Amino acid sequence: MNHTLILGGRSYPLDVAQSVDGLEEDILTAARDGGRFVVVTLAGGSRLSCLVTQGVSIAIEEAAPLEFTDQEEPPAPTGRRLHAVGPPPSTHTG
Repeated sequence: MNHTLILGGRSYPLDVAQSVDGLEEDILTAARDGGRFVVVTLAGGSRLSCLVTQGVSIAIEEAAPLEFTDQEEPPAPTGRRLHAVGPPPSTHTG
């Protein structure tokens, strides 16, 4: 499983070796104790030190990795494209 830490509206992919159960316990303990820094190991090996307090909203998202066979094409990306909205083009010719 792939896990992502969501903190302050930003997503941080966690290292596969990061213990999610241990991280959840560290976050709960920090919030209960009035706050402290919790260190997280991110994908790629970098570390992130997060100040955890009762007022901080943190989520840990779990997602199964996508798997493809050699014959399969990866799915097309999904999402919306945003376009600037303005007045419709003028059809006046004169």
